[in-house]
Amino acid sequence: MAPLGLTACASCGSLPWTQALRANDLVTLTAAHLGVHFLASPSIKRNFIVQQGFEEPAPAICPRQYSALHFQPRTALLWVLAGILFQSAPLFYALCAVLWWSALLPKLNPFDAVYNWIFGHRAGAFHLTPAPAPRRTAQAMAGAFALACGLLIHFGLSAAAYVVEGMFLAAVLALVLGGFCLGSFVHHLLRGRRALAGRTLPWAS
Repeated sequence: MAPLGLTACASCGSLPWTQALRANDLVTLTAAHLGVHFLASPSIKRNFIVQQGFEEPAPAICPRQYSALHFQPRTALLWVLAGILFQSAPLFYALCAVLWWSALLPKLNPFDAVYNWIFGHRAGAFHLTPAPAPRRTAQAMAGAFALACGLLIHFGLSAAAYVVEGMFLAAVLALVLGGFCLGSFVHHLLRGRRALAGRTLPWAS
């Protein structure tokens, strides 16, 4: 199987990295990102949780909370990949609507509701609560990216759409694979909490 992003498609004029999103590539990437939270170090998990605006977790709870908080970005990653693969403005519009709904009405976040319904009542599972301000800022920023992608596709601005989609995908991958949330980090910087923002970086001890 060719590396993701390097497969060529002779029958279409899309950029190479969008051509590579075949079904088997999606399966491989999905399997990889679904398991990545098990590989993250305790400090990365703790820093991510604090970066999202939650209190520093107890060591016993940290892995479960980290995994639960990643349900939304893992789902969003698949959504973004589908939007890129099909170059579908409606998919990006729908993602924008769900993310902005979650940011404005954190108690009615559909991602959290689905997670709590499926996993939250299992023995030892972490139950998600409404998102603090940094996490909501990240949701709002991600929604803006999704809206921009949808509009650029809708108006036929393919080159600009690919650029914004690449930026969006990179930000989501940094969150899912690296435990770094750009939106939450920016929130802390805008609120003047530079020291806190620095302490929440994945490599900070």
